Amino acid sequence: MGCLLEQSHLFLKTFEYKKGAAYPDFGSSAESYSSDRILELETLAPLKLVQPNEAVDHVENWYLFHDIPEPFTDADIEKNILNQI
Repeated sequence: MGCLLEQSHLFLKTFEYKKGAAYPDFGSSAESYSSDRILELETLAPLKLVQPNEAVDHVENWYLFHDIPEPFTDADIEKNILNQI
């Protein structure tokens, strides 16, 4: 899960993590990059050899909230964010 909270607005991205699967970039399932201009939240799927005519999916769920109080505890996150998705 990745998120960005800015002045009571929240962007939340969720995705499935497959325990025991091989992930790229030293086992990373998520990566981020930030500068003074951007924030990148990237999710990575497990490595898989794809055969001809085979397909794989990597699903991200995006949520945008407004008027979210800044969370300070896990209980705040549960109450104000996770209960809304």
